[in-house]
Amino acid sequence: MPDDLLRLAIPKEEKLHGPTVELLSSCGVPVEWEGDRRYTAHMPSLPGVEVVMTRGDATYQAVEQGRVDLGILGQDQYLEVHREGAESLVILDDLGYGHCGLWVAVPDSFVGVAHMKDLADLAVKYRKEGRELRIATKYPHLAQGFLDRRGVTSTALVPATGTLETFPALGLSDVIADIVSSGATLRENGMRRLEDGWIQDFQACLIANPHAFRGASAKQERCRSLLERVEAYLRARKSYVVTANVPGKSPEAVAQETMRHKVLAGLKGPTIAPVYSRDGVAWFAVTLVVERSLLLEAVDHLRQIGSDGFLVEEARYIFQGECRSYLTLLEAVR
Repeated sequence: MPDDLLRLAIPKEEKLHGPTVELLSSCGVPVEWEGDRRYTAHMPSLPGVEVVMTRGDATYQAVEQGRVDLGILGQDQYLEVHREGAESLVILDDLGYGHCGLWVAVPDSFVGVAHMKDLADLAVKYRKEGRELRIATKYPHLAQGFLDRRGVTSTALVPATGTLETFPALGLSDVIADIVSSGATLRENGMRRLEDGWIQDFQACLIANPHAFRGASAKQERCRSLLERVEAYLRARKSYVVTANVPGKSPEAVAQETMRHKVLAGLKGPTIAPVYSRDGVAWFAVTLVVERSLLLEAVDHLRQIGSDGFLVEEARYIFQGECRSYLTLLEAVR
């Protein structure tokens, strides 16, 4: 395998695989599989990149051991096994999909248990009765840290796999600490989240092994090409490009009126150009970048300063002076 080949591991899990492939395609680097039953692929628009499909735990190990250079997986999978001093690091923590949260949940039969304090009291009660409160989880490291911070002692963590919502009913545990999306599965199995039992939220992230890039300039450049596209696409996905004709005495006067509203400053400020109209009125075309959630607020302000007619487009990429994720990697490489 050539030393300058960039190797990227993407998730095999159904909930992450589709969104990952869709993200890469939207970034202009679609994945092309080498066969229906193959777990390897390449990127026709980015030569020198090999894509492999793995599960989250294997992805972490492959990146950690330098078998692959980059890997996409859930933050929950990464944070549960990552320890200080390990080789890998997160270089993009907000890929925008795979959202979920880790929660402590109890059976509905635990009528008086609504908060973590109640759970702590229950654990003490169980201890006096000669047993420990059993908490089943796939995330013993993250769960234990949370329990320690909340002062919940006298518990026994039960490392588990499979459908944890069934564990209390089967007598395998008393409560659980598990990933929750909508909470529907909990309700269907007679369970509920504790009101303050939230441990942490997660989404998909991109990790790298800096050691794999040391002295490999060609691999670094391929990585930069990939990260530039992904980072610029993710940034653009949050924004619209708005163009509006605004009347005014001068570009400076229009700029001043436009920027009276803080959401209309754009990336560095609005772009303003004269419009050569036939009605004798001095018009100027104002173009700016607006956060999606603030679009109507921006339109209302432009209306107030005399604009009539707007063009709103989705931004495809928004590049900045530097690619932050690539700089994060280079700092670790050095």
